[in-house]
Amino acid sequence: MDFSIMEKNSIYSGLMSHVDTFWPSEKKEVFSWEKGGIKSILPDFRVLRISPGKQGEPWVYLTLGAWEVDNNLPFRQEFLIISPYESPRHIETLAMLSSYYSGTANLSTGSCVNIGREWLEGATCTHLLISLPYPYGPELENYNSSQISVKYRWLLPIHSSEKDFLDKYGLEELEKRFDKNEMDYLDPLRASVVIE
Repeated sequence: MDFSIMEKNSIYSGLMSHVDTFWPSEKKEVFSWEKGGIKSILPDFRVLRISPGKQGEPWVYLTLGAWEVDNNLPFRQEFLIISPYESPRHIETLAMLSSYYSGTANLSTGSCVNIGREWLEGATCTHLLISLPYPYGPELENYNSSQISVKYRWLLPIHSSEKDFLDKYGLEELEKRFDKNEMDYLDPLRASVVIE
């Protein structure tokens, strides 16, 4: 489905308003990524960085423009990373993932992407699990307007051993392990919930 410039502007404005309901007073900055092929694939692609509102709250990075990928689902998708501290690496990761998503990649809930490096400098996880945005619930997950339905997906950092467990036993079993071990998803040095 193609959208006019006016419709696109309306969708972008609606998504920003949607995000503003969750972080009404936190500082927000918009970044572009010029490297790689993202600009030729999604010319309007940006990343929104939301600073913590209070001590101990995470940084949040959200894509603005991944929704323009038509993946033949009844909805479009945007992605987010939740981080214990600020890092430009997240902007690059979201651009890379969105570029990958615009190809043949099926990035539905429960799929996993090997990003080929730590998700944060010095971190232990190298994979991103496409997940529901559990920390923020369905209120953030679902954006609907008369033009479009968009779902936000959380890129949850996981270990390669957890990815292997996911492949073997499925998402529900992996999430049970996360819950049982009270996994701290913001800890860049967290141990795997799967015995290696």
